[in-house]
Amino acid sequence: PTTSTPTTTPTSSPTATPTATPSVSPTFTACPETTNTSTDVTDLVTGEPVTSVWLEGGFTSVGDQEWVSVSGSSSAFVEASVFVSLPHVAGEWANESFPAIARVRNVVTSGGVVSFETRLYQANDSLCSKEWRVPEAIAPMSLSWMIAEHGAYNVDGNYFMVGHDNITKTDDSTDNVNFPRINFPLGCGGSTVICAYPDGTSVGVTLQLQTLVNDRLLIPRCKVVGLRFFRATLQNHESTDLTYYSMPDPEVLSYMSFATGITMSCVEKITFETALYTDLSSVKQAFDFEYTYDLVPAMYGTVATATSGTVATATSNFLVAIRPVDRTLTGVNVLLQEDQC
Repeated sequence: PTTSTPTTTPTSSPTATPTATPSVSPTFTACPETTNTSTDVTDLVTGEPVTSVWLEGGFTSVGDQEWVSVSGSSSAFVEASVFVSLPHVAGEWANESFPAIARVRNVVTSGGVVSFETRLYQANDSLCSKEWRVPEAIAPMSLSWMIAEHGAYNVDGNYFMVGHDNITKTDDSTDNVNFPRINFPLGCGGSTVICAYPDGTSVGVTLQLQTLVNDRLLIPRCKVVGLRFFRATLQNHESTDLTYYSMPDPEVLSYMSFATGITMSCVEKITFETALYTDLSSVKQAFDFEYTYDLVPAMYGTVATATSGTVATATSNFLVAIRPVDRTLTGVNVLLQEDQC
């Protein structure tokens, strides 16, 4: 080196007194500035702002060996339904896995607080052939849950509708008797007028049974999703005993409907993305999220096997489930998981 001995003082003096303002503005990612309002939600029936809690969510650990108790924290609910996200069952391909769903029971509202129990279900009974697969316990996994007050809502320009109805099943056919019509809430423009999405809207739904009349694997599935209603059935695993398809005692089926293609954030302290995934099959397909998340987001959804405009049609009554695979902060692989009985 040209200098073997360091200098005794620094060659340039540091700033002794900080400047009153930063020389460079720091970057900060946050919600954009909006007009301060008490709520972003309007009741489509009354036209009034919704100032009470209408939606609550959280996470819990769920397996298929025991029921897990969940209780919300809000005391504002009057008539609400609960929804649990799609499980992420192991297996990269359809032939490496099996359909499963979270079911709920004992949905109770007390003092405005909603509580319920949930457990995963897979095909595991005497009418399920073990030729293709012998069931094993599903280890507990983190699932999301939502509690939603019944009604029709405009959330910052995006429509959401929540409600429930009874549902039964007669046999294994795809006739309308096995796909009863379930209307969206009443009261938009009159006490008997069904609330509707604007013409041209592509509407999606997520479905959740609220009861446990039939204590087994049942996965709801749509046949038609329209602007004012949908038709749905209860999928059970295949069986040579056709009485297995008969469910005369009604279950309570709840729905949350929405316009597809929504990207909504910084509204009501929630972030929602809704999408219509077409041409799904047993081969996984990759889909990107619109947002990049800090935590891996939960997924909710219901099968509709083919689409035409805003209408979805079911072509068979074989059990098929949506199975998310390889969820990340930016996207997910999705496939249709067929019955293994």
